[in-house]
Formats: sequence, C-alpha cells, structure tokens
Amino acid sequence: MKKIVFILTFYVCLLSNIGIDTAFAEKIDYNYILDKAKENSFDLKISNIDIDISKSGVKEARSLYYPTLKSQFYSEYAHDMTNGVQTFSSVGTSIVNSSTKYQDLFTLNLSYNLYDFGIKGKKLDIAKKDVSEKKIVYDKNLKDLKLKIIDIYTRALITHKELNSKKEIYPIYKELFAMEEKLYTAGTSSKIEVADEAIRMAKTADEVDALKTRFKLLLKDLSYFTQENYDSDTIELVDYSEIDESYVSNVNFEKDQGETFKLGVVKEQAKLDIGDMDYEKTPDYRIYQLEIEKKETELQILKRERLPVFGMYSSYNFYGTDKNDFLDSVNDLQDRSVSVGVSATLTPFDGFKTSANIKKLELEIERLKLVRDQKMAELKNRYEKLNEEALYYNGQSGTQEELLVKVQNKLSMIEKMAQQELIDKPTLLNQKADLIQQKVELEKAIINRVAAVKKLNVYSEDAEIVPKLEN
Repeated sequence: MKKIVFILTFYVCLLSNIGIDTAFAEKIDYNYILDKAKENSFDLKISNIDIDISKSGVKEARSLYYPTLKSQFYSEYAHDMTNGVQTFSSVGTSIVNSSTKYQDLFTLNLSYNLYDFGIKGKKLDIAKKDVSEKKIVYDKNLKDLKLKIIDIYTRALITHKELNSKKEIYPIYKELFAMEEKLYTAGTSSKIEVADEAIRMAKTADEVDALKTRFKLLLKDLSYFTQENYDSDTIELVDYSEIDESYVSNVNFEKDQGETFKLGVVKEQAKLDIGDMDYEKTPDYRIYQLEIEKKETELQILKRERLPVFGMYSSYNFYGTDKNDFLDSVNDLQDRSVSVGVSATLTPFDGFKTSANIKKLELEIERLKLVRDQKMAELKNRYEKLNEEALYYNGQSGTQEELLVKVQNKLSMIEKMAQQELIDKPTLLNQKADLIQQKVELEKAIINRVAAVKKLNVYSEDAEIVPKLEN
C-alpha cells in the first residue's frame, strides 16, 4: 500500500505544474470566425465560379436567336490525268474536273433558324434556371458553412470552459491531497483516503491533458475554415453575443474578499414557432425544384424535336482560276453566284432514340421528386429536433441556474461555519470544487441552448420564419 501511495504521489508531483496560463490571450469571437470562414471558404469560391459558368451558358443559349455567318476559303490545284478527254462530272459530293488548273473559292454562308416550335426559348429557359440554381447552391453552401462554424465553435467554447474549470479544480484537489497526507502522518487518516485523493488529483490532471488535446484539435478544425493558425495556449474564445456576460465570474477563495460568485444572464429568451414555416422556400427545396423544372423543359424539347425545323440560308461565292499560275488564280477571284433559300428539316425515324430519351427523362423527374420529398422530410425532422433541443437546453439552463444558486448559498454558509471553526477546511474545499463544476455545467447548458437557436435561425432564414428573440 505504501508503494502505491508513493507512486501516486510521485505522479501527482510531476503534474503539479498544471495551472491557468497567464500569457497574453488573443480573443476571438464567433462573428470573427464566421467572417474569416466566409472570406476563405473553398465551397463559396467554387460556387461563385459555377455561377459565372452558368451565366456563360445563358449567353450561349441567346446566341441561337441570331443568324450564323460563316466564311470559307479554298485554294487547290486540280490535275486532269486524261489530258482533256474526260468531261466535267459530279458524283455525290465529289466533283471530277475536266482540266488541269489552279482554282480558288471564297464563300460567305448565312443561316438562320426561322421556326423550331419554341425549342430556342426552352433552351434559354433551362440556362436561366441553371443560373438561379447555382445561386441557390451558393446560399445553401453558405448556410452549411454557418452550421459547421456554429457546431465547431460551440464545441470549442465548451471545451475551453471545461478546461479552465479543471484547471481551477486541480489546485483544490492538490491542497486536499496535501492535507490528507498531513492527516495520515498525524495518524488521523488512512492510506486508502490518501490514495483516493491522489487518484482524484491524477484523474483531474489526465482530464486537463485530454481537454487540451481536444481543444487543439477543434482549433485545427476552425483553422481549416479560416485559414488562420490559433495557439491553444494563448487563444481565448468569447461567449456568443446573445449572452450578457460570463455566467459565473472566477470564484475567489480568499475569505476576506467575501463572496465573489456572480451569475450572469442570457440577454434574450427564445420564442420558437415553426408551425408557419414554409419549407418550399428553403434552399434545399428550391434546388431540387429547379432541377425538376429543367428536366421537364428538356422533356418538352425532346418532344418538339420530332417536329420539323424551318430555316433560311444564303450563300455568296467568289471564284478565281488560272491554268498555269497560283497567284493569277487568286487575282482572278470575283463574285460569281448568290443563292438564297429556305429549308425544312425533319427526322421521321431515329431508331427509337428519342422515345428512349423521353422515357429516361420521365423516370429522372420522378426520381428527383422523391429525393426532393425525402430531403424535405429530413429537413423538417432536423428542424423540429433542433427546436426541441433549444427548448430542452432552455429548461435545463434554468434548472442548472437554480442548482448553482443553491450550491453558492451552501458554500456561503460553509464559509461562515469555517470562519467560526464549526466545519473543517476539506469540506469547504470540496464544496468549492462542486461550485466550479456546477458553474461549467450551467455554462454548457446555456451555450448549447444559444447554439441550437442560432442553428434554427440559419435553417429558417430563407423560410420566412425566424425564431424571435425577445427580452
């Protein structure tokens, strides 16, 4: 038993340097982190580029409303291998010359789609909806970014407060351990009681190390979004702005200072009402709805492609030739012919390709509608759970506050009894440790509540209902 106590004592001594870092603290808050995350978000930058790409698609679709002007120039040497015996002939798209010569052709071709049963307009409509969809995707990425930052910042803030509370509790356990050792030396305490204090102290030291590591990892997560480095030893995370001040000030253990415990309040209470929320205005719904509308427009285009397309064409030709010299053939270029005409193009049979594509699009539309409804069900479930979570933490924070006040009152009575030597110091120290622990539990409850309300606000920003905060 002596060996165990010695080992625990040695381990505690190695960890006795644990304390609150007094180095200059760099303060950052949620709004700062969010602004930096917006500024450096890869997803938002990619979404901006996607919007510009879609706008280019609109320009491409509008080009269908303009005529197409194409120019071509041909320069060739034709050699008659029959020495003039063969006459000029044309077979298919090939022309057989009857003489040896240099010849050049410059042609201007103008074509215009006169009527295609609204296909041009449908393609432009798809392009415009694609721009709208990409803008909504940007809004959704921004919403997702806010939710991620709220989640990480909340966990980091709670971890930071837990770490500070353990650092406050550690000196108390250290003092209790020293007192227990003295009592053991005096013969009024057992080895088991000394070992219990040593174990409690060592366990707290382990918790401090674990919380330090967790805090560093959470800061790394924040750094990924902000592209900034944070030192866990000097950084200080500020409470959410919805919180009036730190819920509990540092507990002063000096008797002559009196009671320094102070309970803060939340500035505003959440009034949550999701009954009138319009889920069809959320980015998630609008993205799928636009995708469905684009597919439906594609379906209309496919059906109209079975109809004829009427067009107009015109050609203006310059021709030059010479039997002996290339340059002379170029100099001989002059206008030779002009043609103007109309055309009608129709594909009566394409091997059932169009029918297959129509069936494919109909199934894709049906699938998109099911996925859209699934996402809406998930969103509604997530929102209702967040609402319940916010209400739960709201009630929990009230319970924790009442309990904390009771612990404070009990501590005040114990301090008075200790001054009158009616109670021993270990009881006083244990009560102070309980107060610190209760303090951090209250802070965690209210921080979680505020975070839940902030998430509700993010989800409902585009749904025409925002959880109101009122005094």
